[in-house]
Amino acid sequence: MNDDLSILEKLFGFPIPDFALWIGIGVIVLVVLAFILKGFFDEMKKK
Repeated sequence: MNDDLSILEKLFGFPIPDFALWIGIGVIVLVVLAFILKGFFDEMKKK
C-alpha cells in the first residue's frame, strides 16, 4: 500500500491522505454505476 501512495505522491507532487483517495474512488464508482443504470433503464424503456 505504501508503494501505491508513493507513486501517487510522485505523480501529483504532494502526499494525498487516504480518505481523499477513497473519496475519489467512491465518486468514480458512483459515476460508473450511474451510467450503467441509465443505460439499463433506457434499454428497459425501449422494450
